[in-house]
Amino acid sequence: MNGYIDTHCHLNSELYENENVPIDELISQATTNEIISLVNVGTTIEDSKKVVETATVKKNIYAAIGVHPNYVLDNKISPNDIEILNELSKNKKVIAIGEIGLDYHYARSIEQRKNQLITFTKQIELSLDKKLPVIIHCRDAWSDLVNVLRKYKNKGIKGIVHCYSGDLSVAKELVQMGFYISFSGIITFKNAVEIREVVDWCPIQNLLIETDSPYLSPEPYRGKLNRPEYVVFVAKKIAEIKKITLDQLSLQLIDNVANILGI
Repeated sequence: MNGYIDTHCHLNSELYENENVPIDELISQATTNEIISLVNVGTTIEDSKKVVETATVKKNIYAAIGVHPNYVLDNKISPNDIEILNELSKNKKVIAIGEIGLDYHYARSIEQRKNQLITFTKQIELSLDKKLPVIIHCRDAWSDLVNVLRKYKNKGIKGIVHCYSGDLSVAKELVQMGFYISFSGIITFKNAVEIREVVDWCPIQNLLIETDSPYLSPEPYRGKLNRPEYVVFVAKKIAEIKKITLDQLSLQLIDNVANILGI
């Protein structure tokens, strides 16, 4: 079956609520545009509860649960938070721990970065315990990210680095460690030359696509509210860069998602 899987979206985002865009409409439009599955990603404990609730009642919608680094600038993740994530992970529609990682764009102080590192490693350990892949967010913290992942390389860590914005050398090390690299609408932006170079290099077996909606709409919708259906524009750009057909890409991406996320 051909079609596309948006491996990273935020259906429960307040941005959709504020614009009166219902989840059912997002899902319906995605289905109409050959999107066969969506991974709805949590960013906080409360958000993670919501994405699990949504996945439980919606066909072909899956959930990733976790605490985003930007929400632990002042307080690292608590044991109670980890226990809540542990309980949520028992739901069969939960397929990954994420969105977790490091973001030094806002974490400027040593203490804030320490909170992020502790929170990240605690959630990696949860993923290993539950035998689930991780979905990683990284911004302006690539060196520390790679250092953390190296420590878990021989402990069974697996996962996706989402919305990739790093350079080629980091991408090569991530792929060498077995990670998948997911590309978003950023690759359609005029100035995203370096990221397109990573797309060109990236082994197709390690490649995924996403929207990160409601953020980062691809051209020609840049600046507008992103939607899961727009993942097709990411696929078209990758097929163009890789010089392959959309059907070839679609089939490979479906295999890749099955391999890392089990769907």
